[in-house]
Amino acid sequence: MTAPVRRRRSRADRTSDLQRILAGTGGVWKRHALLFVGATFLFQMPCGAYLLFALNAPEWFELNWIFSFLYDWISESSHFLASAFVYGAVVQFRQGRPVRYRDSVRDFFGRFGPVVGTCLAAGFVVGLTRGLLPYSLALYSILALFFFAVLGLVVLCALWLAGVVAVAQPGGPVAALKEGLRLTARRKATIFGVVVLLGVLNTIVGVTLSDLGYVKWAALVSWGARVVVESVGVAASCIAYELFSDPAKRLAAVFE
Repeated sequence: MTAPVRRRRSRADRTSDLQRILAGTGGVWKRHALLFVGATFLFQMPCGAYLLFALNAPEWFELNWIFSFLYDWISESSHFLASAFVYGAVVQFRQGRPVRYRDSVRDFFGRFGPVVGTCLAAGFVVGLTRGLLPYSLALYSILALFFFAVLGLVVLCALWLAGVVAVAQPGGPVAALKEGLRLTARRKATIFGVVVLLGVLNTIVGVTLSDLGYVKWAALVSWGARVVVESVGVAASCIAYELFSDPAKRLAAVFE
């Protein structure tokens, strides 16, 4: 028996998926912004503490690549953890049921081990490819910097749904990572569009706030802006999982 032919996704398909994700994200985030911002802030707190300490840290701390990588690792992992934390609330909202935050918390801690393992593993890989490798190799070649910067974005798009998969489906971290890769296999361009939009928004907000004159606190101000923007990305990853796991669902209609 011949294997089924996988149809190549057209530009119209990718554009339609992107529009649905953005529409669904706007609807759920607008109604439950406190949940998304709060969850993102909770898991980003170690990064905020790091930046607060770094304000008056000695030079050896600022130049130590180990601390820098730990920051990247935790920062990247926070997206996956926050996505897993709020996914239950997104499902309730999508189904038109009253959103009960305690159910989302219960689901998260019900699969605490696999979820945390998956999120830390995904955050490690993304932090390595987006943070440590590009800036380490930049000392040797601008081409190497560009290559690993692009590779980091590809890895981020490939693993973007790992946290949601870990809490939504049975299995351990390896199964969650494999399923996350499967769901994003032909949809990286769509996810890339979401990531780029969030990155542009984060840059605009961060630069605007940093120009207010609080030079010493610029890093913390930029981090605060990132928490808000990242919370939108957390909502987007939940919506994307619902769409990609069952393309027949018309999620945008739920949020109109």
